[in-house]
Amino acid sequence: MAQGRKTGGRTAGTPNAVTREIRGASRAILDDAAYQASLRERLIAGKAPHIETLLHHYAHQIDAMR
Repeated sequence: MAQGRKTGGRTAGTPNAVTREIRGASRAILDDAAYQASLRERLIAGKAPHIETLLHHYAHQIDAMR
């Protein structure tokens, strides 16, 4: 590697394939009408697990960075 210079790899800011796949899968789950109805019921009952916070984070983290 040249000292002080980047000489290869992805350009800065380019998300990798895993990031795209996780974002897409998370959005597909969050956009599902049956999931939204279930989530609404669980939120009201106070029984929504932490994983749902993570789904929202993964689905929208790139949008927030722009």
